[in-house]
Amino acid sequence: MYGYLFGFSFLKSVIPYITEHVLTTLESVEFMFISYLLDFVLIFGMLVYICLSDHMAFFKRANDTVGRMKKLTHTQWLSVFLISIFGIASTFMIFEMNTKYNPLIIFILTKVIPVVLIVVGSALVLNESFSLNRIIGIAFAIASIYLLKA
Repeated sequence: MYGYLFGFSFLKSVIPYITEHVLTTLESVEFMFISYLLDFVLIFGMLVYICLSDHMAFFKRANDTVGRMKKLTHTQWLSVFLISIFGIASTFMIFEMNTKYNPLIIFILTKVIPVVLIVVGSALVLNESFSLNRIIGIAFAIASIYLLKA
């Protein structure tokens, strides 16, 4: 398992250099379009492969998923939609900021602010209580992520 974690961490750390190399030729919007198009093709290809290799299990799983999707409320659908929109918008923002700002600002915007928003949001919306130990633990987690990235 540690090998997988090391491999994924290594690949994650290489992505900004690959992105910077590609952005010397393409605009960030063009790069995002190509990236999402390739993601769609790969996901569609995986679904076709799964469907062809074991189509009965695939259709049973798809039928179960559609059945559970019918049970979603309007607010749950809105939540899924907002998560998708926020994900796409944040990806565009990060690509734009990669070309204009230093990595510390990008780190703060992508790692620290989401954790703070999750803690504040869960405290306000879900009435989650956070002790001082939990807050210190979250601070240590943020610091360790920063030290691993540095």
